Amino acid sequence: MRTLLLTFGALLAATGALEAQRRPPMSLPPAVISDLTTLYNASGTRREVGAFTLPADSVVRSALAVRTGPVTIAGHIEGSLVAINANVTLLAGARVDGDILVVGGRVDGRSEAQIRGDVRVYAEVVRYTLTEDRLSIDGLEPGAAPEEDSDFWRRGRDGDRTRFDLISLATASAYTRVEGLPILIGPRLRLNRSWGSLSVEGRGIVRTAEPVQWDRGTLGHTARVAVRRGTGTGFGAAVQHYDEVTAVEDWQISAREAGFGTFLLHRDFRDHYTRHGARGTVSGYLGDALSVSASLGEERWSSREARRPWTLIRADDAWRANPTVDAGVATLATFAVNLDTRTQRYSPWAGWFVRAELERGDLAATAFGARLPLDHPDVPLDLDSGDRTWTRGFVDLRRYNRLGPGAQLNLRVVYGGWLGGDALPLQRRLSVGGPATLPGFDFRRHGGGGEDRLQCSDARGAAPGMPALCDRVALAQIEYRGSLGFDLADHDRSWIPAELNGPSWIAFMNAGRGWRTRADGIADPAPLTAFPSLRTFKTDLGLGLDFGSLSIAVAKALSDGDEPANVIVRLERRF
Repeated sequence: MRTLLLTFGALLAATGALEAQRRPPMSLPPAVISDLTTLYNASGTRREVGAFTLPADSVVRSALAVRTGPVTIAGHIEGSLVAINANVTLLAGARVDGDILVVGGRVDGRSEAQIRGDVRVYAEVVRYTLTEDRLSIDGLEPGAAPEEDSDFWRRGRDGDRTRFDLISLATASAYTRVEGLPILIGPRLRLNRSWGSLSVEGRGIVRTAEPVQWDRGTLGHTARVAVRRGTGTGFGAAVQHYDEVTAVEDWQISAREAGFGTFLLHRDFRDHYTRHGARGTVSGYLGDALSVSASLGEERWSSREARRPWTLIRADDAWRANPTVDAGVATLATFAVNLDTRTQRYSPWAGWFVRAELERGDLAATAFGARLPLDHPDVPLDLDSGDRTWTRGFVDLRRYNRLGPGAQLNLRVVYGGWLGGDALPLQRRLSVGGPATLPGFDFRRHGGGGEDRLQCSDARGAAPGMPALCDRVALAQIEYRGSLGFDLADHDRSWIPAELNGPSWIAFMNAGRGWRTRADGIADPAPLTAFPSLRTFKTDLGLGLDFGSLSIAVAKALSDGDEPANVIVRLERRF
């Protein structure tokens, strides 16, 4: 059975890795991608590229598809209008008998025109390939929708708008030292309609890391019902029940990179714990760029131990211990805002990414995690009660500035941690350091002696696994990107506020640290009560080459001159 699980896991991991390498992240609904490619590739569609104007006395007696644009319509289109990475302007007297589908742009002048069909507008820019005048979204066959997993039996399909998978197979998360590769298996239903979408799924989780004992260490589950009203702007609600393993800090490095680090290098750049419970969420959407959500849930938290997943190298070496965490029943109220306009070339808000979260939590603890080194039992703990209530905030703010067709200056600021109440549980502590935050410093490295400004561990020793123990962190990153002078794809090279496509060289600098705000016996010295001096921040700089899905850089610590330079290989861009 273990061989079968590992075989399935390897196939899924390889498939997922290849797909991630050859297609960019997309948030477009599958039905939109299907309609886009179907309309463009239809034999009767008139296709244009670049700036296009349809005069008032002109008629297009078919569907019209325009790439790049801009598109100005004053005349009559007897079919549908498709605009790809282009803005559309409708002048007075314009008439469109079919639908209007705009991807990667906006529509102006709707009130001035006669439109008999639906109007759908998505600001996200798509990357596409033309083969013998047939268009396909990068990584997808013409007319196909992006798939998240493999399906063995499929029942009931109405075009690409209704889908029922009797048994579907997928990876639940990345490869880790506590789960190996977790595999999702079970039924799933997805409906896409003009009013919105509905999805229902109930799937088991099988973890492939040894020992496979068919208990809660190996088995888990997730069940979810979600409904969304509106295909662009709208609102939604979801209810979920789960027994799953999740990361303590998921903001530093992506799950894909963490999984490859574990599988290939025998290094897990995350810590993990189990949560078992239910959560309800309501959300609001303003197009594909902005979403606001509020959730309320109750979960039982527990620790996980590192197991024995197979790795490509150093398979017999011991893993870094997975730190113990605070166990008990947690009640969580969370409010989150997400904004992403990095791919919206023609939007005035192009080039922003914001992730903000406010959490109010209450934990009825039954066990406490790695509070201090075991060889210092004399240090008192501030654990008068197992019940704790806290408030925690987190903001990740990024700005992408296009300086020209071949130059980009990007900025990032991260600030988060304890805001009030009792001490944070260990699941909510933070840290910096490692390939994604301060690459000039090794991940989870404790130099011994002095103040630990990366993980905030005890100056006299470190708890097993070097857990994140900071109450707050602050991080600033800046990078300059310059084109290497060639592009692997047919992308727009104009001076617009968008992502720099193609291979580039990068120069970057980072500054950050973590600190304590409460004296709870976990670590010395005494915590800071104010924002620390900028002179105390850890700093580094680096230089490298970036090919989009692969980058290599050399980073050197500035604040600690004795630190050796690090060579960093990543599978995605820095931020």
